Amino acid sequence: MKAALGIVFGAGCALLIACGAGAQKVSRSPATSPGAAEPTSVSGQPSEAPRFEIDELDRQIDADLAKLRLARPPAPADSCVSPPCDPQRMSTAAGAANAPPEASCKPGRSDVCTDSCTLKDSICKSAGRICEIASQLGGNDSYANEKCASSSASCSAAKERCCACM
Repeated sequence: MKAALGIVFGAGCALLIACGAGAQKVSRSPATSPGAAEPTSVSGQPSEAPRFEIDELDRQIDADLAKLRLARPPAPADSCVSPPCDPQRMSTAAGAANAPPEASCKPGRSDVCTDSCTLKDSICKSAGRICEIASQLGGNDSYANEKCASSSASCSAAKERCCACM
């Protein structure tokens, strides 16, 4: 009796494991893989997933700016926020945020300067990802466009702080 019960229990576990593994394989389609454009909802509007990621990245930028004791700078007046915006411009902003510092950027070697430049890297990486998402949304999401412009300005301010550190 115990052997039969063990066999039934083992078969049930195997079935659950097999079903779970199959579910994992189909749960991530190419459209939802990292770096791919997010799916749209039935209404044709972007899904909420990009906004959740943007919000998390934006909170990280705020935290890093606070550590630098920098207020969030305003987005440049010439920023495109209201759709349609050029997705190539968003992509360019993403690239600029992640570009290596200019040769003229020579921060001091103190711990304060090292920390400042590390925070700059974090801010600019987050800004680059936000602008990448805005680009993937085709420049048609005013929220993503605004966050791209704002985070790019934060990246520029952080770069200035890092490069001016003595």
